[in-house]
Amino acid sequence: MSIFSGIIDFFKGLFSKVRPGLENFLHKEKDFAIAELKSLWESKGKIALNEFKDEAFEYLSKAISDKLGHAVPDNWINILLGFAYEAIKAEIVAAMEHATK
Repeated sequence: MSIFSGIIDFFKGLFSKVRPGLENFLHKEKDFAIAELKSLWESKGKIALNEFKDEAFEYLSKAISDKLGHAVPDNWINILLGFAYEAIKAEIVAAMEHATK
């Protein structure tokens, strides 16, 4: 299980009764968001997210809206963006740990 999947599972219980639409959205779009953000991050020279967060938000918002065919609430995109960035960082840490073994 990836770190991102673990995070999603944690929030699944939290959102399932209160925000089921958000839970479904995060679950369905997590892999797409990670791939899209990773592509943008690599094109930016792998800089910290805070250095291009506004651009990343706009990029991911457009990509998700285009994929789904409708706009998605900004706060949902922001949550997904944060999760995707954390998943990318976790992949890097895991790769670095594997390389040192």
